[in-house]
Formats: sequence, structure tokens, C-alpha cells
Amino acid sequence: MLTFSVACQSSGGEGEGGLEPAYGPCSGYYPVTVDLSVLDLRAEEIEEVRFGGVLAYGLSALADDHVQVTVQGHASCGPVDVVLHTKDGERTHPAGFRYLAPQSAYFERVVGIGASLGQGVQGGVPTAHGVLMSPLAQVVRQAGGFMPLPALIEPLFPQISPQEVGDPPDCPSPDVVTFVATQIMGSISAFTDPESGDFSFDGMREDPDVEVMNLSVGNAKVVHLLHGLPPDDLAANFLGHLVYDPHGEILAPLPDSPVERVERLEPTMIMSTDLYGNDVLRPLLNDPEPMTAEELASIAEALGTVLDRLAATEAQVFVANLPDPSLLPAAKRHLKEVEAEELADVEAFLTSLQQAALYLNAITGERAATHPNLHVVDLMEPVAEISANGLMVGDQRLGAERFGGIVGLDGVHFTDTGYAFLANLFIAKINEVLGTDVRAISLAPVLAMDPESPAALRAAGVAVDECQ
Repeated sequence: MLTFSVACQSSGGEGEGGLEPAYGPCSGYYPVTVDLSVLDLRAEEIEEVRFGGVLAYGLSALADDHVQVTVQGHASCGPVDVVLHTKDGERTHPAGFRYLAPQSAYFERVVGIGASLGQGVQGGVPTAHGVLMSPLAQVVRQAGGFMPLPALIEPLFPQISPQEVGDPPDCPSPDVVTFVATQIMGSISAFTDPESGDFSFDGMREDPDVEVMNLSVGNAKVVHLLHGLPPDDLAANFLGHLVYDPHGEILAPLPDSPVERVERLEPTMIMSTDLYGNDVLRPLLNDPEPMTAEELASIAEALGTVLDRLAATEAQVFVANLPDPSLLPAAKRHLKEVEAEELADVEAFLTSLQQAALYLNAITGERAATHPNLHVVDLMEPVAEISANGLMVGDQRLGAERFGGIVGLDGVHFTDTGYAFLANLFIAKINEVLGTDVRAISLAPVLAMDPESPAALRAAGVAVDECQ
């Protein structure tokens, strides 16, 4: 069971109902201990626990008369019944737990939309840890808001790990696209019934029935967000079902597009870290064919429509622009691996990615100028600053280079610390625009526990200082 332990900083002690803490933020995803002796029950009798009708997952016995569960939050603040299901029926703590209101009404129904950065992908794949550490989830927890997540079982996919980094000086690691495809095929096999041949996403989620509000889906492009994830794109369709349609069949079309689902959820706030990152990075990660002017124009048209429709929800919409893609370790590796006579072609290729990012960033800025509730969170300048000068966290200097502490082992997605840094950019913009007072996330504690920090990689045997 994975939980976000510091989410209970504003929570209370044990109450009369025997719960510790007795109250906590409506964001959820923190542990609660239940004293069963109050109801004369034993841990071995408990089959599941629900808070306000919502399943708490990760049930584990701490003692004969104490269990611990992870709550998933609640849409309404105030007291909720805690119902313990046993083989012999139900036992209830009436109003046994109280959910605290978010810091601002803007955080009452937060929806995320986008791709793998918003999903919190790390090591090339979505993980239980990454879902909780995604920048969107970190922002909402920090504000005590409500945004149910697709809580994944742990472990679900093997991810690129320090053990898969090769020896210096090159220190090669697996190609992220090939790696993801391999892991998805492995999971399809693992979750397919050997007798019936039926595949189910249900077992991949802690609670497949919760209505997820972080709709970010790895591999999604702008047109997918607008019109739906295509069944013939196995990776995107697979991840879409995993996120918000776990009861669907693996090759069946998803019931609605992410944009349509956002509209139906009636959010108070919408956040996106990467609406069009996969579109710009397509030539780098998926298909080396250069982006044509027609393709870029089509992406721009779809992006404009997505932004217009998000703004039309009347929620406060915060959309990140795209940093310079040539600063990614994956792009730098592309440069390093080419022969000298090909260098000019590769430099021109990376320049085309930069130009595509700048063009789509401009489209985003233009739409923000026409919609008063649409706000751009700038990633371009802060990421460039880190790439040039680093980021000091305590006495450690982090960088955007490979093994630098901001970008993870796959060379594309961010570390826990990198995601917390992105979350702080959103928090700063939200506070600036809405007049809220959400505290910035302290990066030092995140870095200390980050499994992909430079120190953690050294401890795991990666020759960080010898790798080129």
C-alpha cells in the first residue's frame, strides 16, 4: 500500500469513533487507522471499509483490533459515516470521520487533462507512486482539494530502474517507447484469464469504481483529447481504459473523449501540464518523420478548439506551455549518438521541434488573451533557467541533464522532485491569479525521499559522475 503520509499535516487526532486521524483534507490518499475495539470487532473479520460510501483501499491489519486503510477523499466536506463490512454484515461509526473543506472553493472539483506528465509517469510507465506524485495531484493535495485519482495497484508495470542503466561512459538505458510497449503487452498477458481468455482492467486499479478526475493519459495527443483515444493506438487506448474506463473491453472505443468527460464533470478548476507535448515530441520519440506544416496546422487547430472548450466550462483553467524540447536528456542523447556528418541534420531536426513548441505556445497564449478564465503557466523560462544554471535544493544543485535530479531515468518524464517543482509553478500562478494562499511545496523533503535523486541513483550503483 502506498500513501502520501504528509497529506495529514492539517488532520486531527483520534476521535470518539476510534479513528486516527479523526479528520483530514478532502483530497484523500493518506492512511487512517481504525480502532476496532470500539465496535468489538477484530481485524480478521474486516473485508472492506468505506468512508462516506467511498471505498478505502489498502486494508491491512496493524494489530488484532486495529486496521489501516487509505482514504480516497470525498466530494463534500463535513462528517461522514465509516462503514466496516464483515462476513456477518455491516458495522458503522456514525459520523466517524470528518473531511475538511479545501482552502478555496476553486479546489472543490479539480479536473486534470493532458498526457503523461499530468499522469505522473516515471520510468516510462504509470505507477501507483507516480499517480500520487504527479504535479496535478501534488497541487490539489497542497490545497486540500478534491480530484480522485486512478489509484493503481503496486507493482503494476516494471519501470526503468537504476539496475537497467549500463556502464560508463555512455550509461545506456532502455528506449522509453519500446520499453512501454513491452510492459503493456506483459500486463495484458498477466491480467488475462488463462481459461476464458478474457482480459480485465479492474484488477489493475485499487478501486475501479471511483470516478477519476485526473484524466491525463500517457501517449495522448491533442486530437485524442478532443475526439477520443483511437482503438488502433494500443498504448493510448490501453492507458485510457486504465485511467477512466476500467470496466471497458481492451479494444473497445472509450465512451467519450477526455474533453467531453471534463465538460460532464462540471469542474471548478482545470489543470494541464502537457496538452500538446506528445504532438511536439512525436518525431523524437515515436516516428522520426519530420513534422510537416500541414500536421502542425492541424495540431494548432485542434489545440485552439480544446482550449476554447475548456474555457467554456467556466472553470478556472491553468495550462502549461511547453519547455524547449531540445533540453530533454532524450534529445541530447539523440545528438550524441549521431555521426559528425549527420550533426547538421540532427540540429535542424531539434530546431524544428523548438519551433513547433514555440508556435503552439503562442497559440495557447493567444487563446488565454481571449478567455479571462484561461491562464498560462510558463514552463519555458523556468526549465531553461534550470538547464543553464541548475536549481538549488538545500545544499544540492539539481539540473535538467540526465541523472540531474529533475528529469527521470527515461530521459523524458520527471522525478518526484521535478514534479514537485512543476507543481510549485502551478501553485504560484494560481495564487497570483485567484488570490489564494496555497503554500509552495518544500522541495528538500521530496528530494530526500526521491528514488531518482542523484544521491539515490549513486546508492543504487549508477555511476552518475562518470556518465556522459
